[in-house]
Amino acid sequence: MIQSKFIKLAIIIVLLPMGSIALAMTPGSSKAHWKPESVDQLTPNEVRELNTAQCLITSYRNEDVISTVNSTQKPDQYDQLMLVRGEFAAKGQKDLLVLCESSKNGTEFFRVIWGGTNQCANTLLMSKVSRYMKKRDPGEDYYGSHLDGRPPSKTRRLLDLMDEQFKEHAQEWSSYGITKQWILENQKLPKLEHDTMWFGGHYSFAFYCNGKDWIQLYDYFSDITD
Repeated sequence: MIQSKFIKLAIIIVLLPMGSIALAMTPGSSKAHWKPESVDQLTPNEVRELNTAQCLITSYRNEDVISTVNSTQKPDQYDQLMLVRGEFAAKGQKDLLVLCESSKNGTEFFRVIWGGTNQCANTLLMSKVSRYMKKRDPGEDYYGSHLDGRPPSKTRRLLDLMDEQFKEHAQEWSSYGITKQWILENQKLPKLEHDTMWFGGHYSFAFYCNGKDWIQLYDYFSDITD
């Protein structure tokens, strides 16, 4: 069944060694959204920028394991915030990547706060297909969700593993209209010099900031817009 194949692929993605990562892996997680000022990990400038972007920060909490429900106005140690720091535009430049829900209309999006002059577009939106899948299967929103920045060596290794998975199941997947276009082949990669931004779960994508433009390395039910 094709769904099981993508679950297998998602497991490979999660099990690889990672650098900086925000991870929510267990069914039963509850989803919450937080005002930026309630998150201690953020600087005052980051709080201002996220408020300007109308960003409520997404978190997941495993209520199957943690019996104590967080009823406070701040995330605690059991709330896994979907925010991660990495070098997403240039080596040595520290940037912040956040999964947000709009405080205005509930739209889900990713926001990057750049730590220097090296920048690509700062907003990425989920595609219509992703939003449909989330609405159809709300229980899948959190399962295996992770947000992280991967250094070049780990990015190449992961793409190699995904490529092997595609080759193994190419005939079956092609019957569902799935081609290798959802993975950028390694020979087409730009020279990777800094972190790649990865989001994985029921829908997944990976983008690399190449100069001023995001390059799509892997895309399963996602779009990019500014």
